Amino acid sequence: MRRLRRNLYWIVPVLNLAAALALGAIIPRIDRTEDLLPAISAASAIAMLSTIATGMIAFTGFVASQVLVAVQISGASYSPRLVGRLRSDPGFSWALGFFAGTALYSLSALSQVAPPGLTAAPVPSLTVTFAVALLVASFLVYFALLQRVRRLQVASVLRGVGDAGRAVIARLYPDREPDGDPVETPTLPHETLVRAWVHEGPPMVLARIDGMGLARAAAAADAIVEIRYAVGDTVPNGAALVHVHRADDHVDPGSAIPDRILARYIHLADERSIDQDPKYAIRLIVDVAIRALSPAVNDPTTAVQALDQLDDLLRRLGTRRLDVGRVSDATGALRVVYPTPDWPDLLELAVDEIRLSGTRSLQVVRRLRALLEDLREAIPEHRRPAVDLELRRLDAAIPRSFDDVVDRRQAVASDRQGLGVGDASRDSAADDERPRGDQAGA
Repeated sequence: MRRLRRNLYWIVPVLNLAAALALGAIIPRIDRTEDLLPAISAASAIAMLSTIATGMIAFTGFVASQVLVAVQISGASYSPRLVGRLRSDPGFSWALGFFAGTALYSLSALSQVAPPGLTAAPVPSLTVTFAVALLVASFLVYFALLQRVRRLQVASVLRGVGDAGRAVIARLYPDREPDGDPVETPTLPHETLVRAWVHEGPPMVLARIDGMGLARAAAAADAIVEIRYAVGDTVPNGAALVHVHRADDHVDPGSAIPDRILARYIHLADERSIDQDPKYAIRLIVDVAIRALSPAVNDPTTAVQALDQLDDLLRRLGTRRLDVGRVSDATGALRVVYPTPDWPDLLELAVDEIRLSGTRSLQVVRRLRALLEDLREAIPEHRRPAVDLELRRLDAAIPRSFDDVVDRRQAVASDRQGLGVGDASRDSAADDERPRGDQAGA
């Protein structure tokens, strides 16, 4: 299913073109056998079809270049890693396929509208009417495409990445973390290393692990599969990606889960994706935030919008069990082990770089404090020390970034909008520092 979604970018235009060729052959035959619409002169039909065909060819090229330029500019503004996600939007391929199909239908129908040498004879007009209808529909599709391009605005891009992260969190971490002591996970028993699966080839990213399928294969071989790389890691040539363990050290290594079975359930890809990696969704949003905070851009409001999405993702992660890297079979025996991020890992990924890049921005430090304080109240007790550590780091960074006492007092306020609805206690300090009328006159 995932491969089909990735291939839709080129499958959809091919299907549109095939349908256009078929309709260009079928509709003129229906037109010649059934008098459904009044006839028009063949010369008019040829002129209209040729105009539609040539115009739509140029229009398709114009729209394609327009979309690609918009995607490239947006990717450069937000993060280069977002270009692939924006460019693979199926709506773009549907629209371009429809435009090209309209041109191809007109060309196909043009060859059958009238025999050579009889361009003055009247011909049925259903073929031309259908071409005009496709032309009108193409304009409507173009207007819809313009609305879809609005998704390249920063708020829509951040929401799209956040939605992808929320979907994978719900799929990967379905169970809630208990409020009391964390549930103990099964530990790897003492087993004998039977064989290693070594990656050979160019560097590849570990994109997805089918834990349940791999657990069934391991149970059939009475083995334990230890995946030594986490989802999102790059696996270089010669690296031992998998260790297969069994209690019996006299077993034939080749019988302990063949390579083809391991390759079926452990998926390597050319680039990282969000399919099974919520860290990558966080990584993309953080990239947008720290790019916005760079001196060349200086857009703290975008960083605050990124923190809005991170706030929601961290709340979801903070209330779920994260120990999904231990997979058992139907009998409860541990069969698959692979590294996964714990709560401090995820929190530091979402917060630390933004804090380091944004401590000179009042908006960012105030929104970041609101995020951490609200998050602390929403998560179980045993996860709060990591949040407390981030709050202490934020407190230590503010005096280094703000020399003025009033600025420091503003910076330590908690504000979910960055600037706008903060702590009113700073007003008294601001009044003390504000010059009086007679002092200003003196």
